[in-house]
Amino acid sequence: MASLWPCSEDALKHFSTIRATYSPWPGRPERDFLSRCLQDNWPRFLRKRESLDPLDRTTIHKNAHIVRTVAALDLILAAVLLIGAIVNLYLVPDPKAKLGLVAMYTMLFAANVALCTNARRAEVFAATAAYAAVLVVFVSGELGGIKNEQCLIQLEGGIWKTVRCSD
Repeated sequence: MASLWPCSEDALKHFSTIRATYSPWPGRPERDFLSRCLQDNWPRFLRKRESLDPLDRTTIHKNAHIVRTVAALDLILAAVLLIGAIVNLYLVPDPKAKLGLVAMYTMLFAANVALCTNARRAEVFAATAAYAAVLVVFVSGELGGIKNEQCLIQLEGGIWKTVRCSD
């Protein structure tokens, strides 16, 4: 009887054993978008062939490599989105531009959380709200680059008054 698969049943059993061996958490695959993209497009030089059959093009890669790569990329993206946003907001003097930057960085953060993690919708909303709150507090405080300096002016009779300093 002809088989539907181009390889023998022993080869299929061997492949499933290897797949279970190379998975860091059997039964718990990563389901986020970035992990799936890396699994589908993992570089050929990092894969290895287990079959001696020249017609079998099955390659195997360690899932732990993908998990580590995704973790490193997530860490870098999170740091860039937070530090980059703060530095950018500090350097921009226009309040309207700052509002636009807060909106842009908040959308980038939400996309990063949604695509690079296994977070549910409610978790994405909560993380994005916390991130936006941090940016808004930074912009509304004196750390955001707006200088609200006050000066003391002496009036008649030894009375002092605080006014906004002019540049």
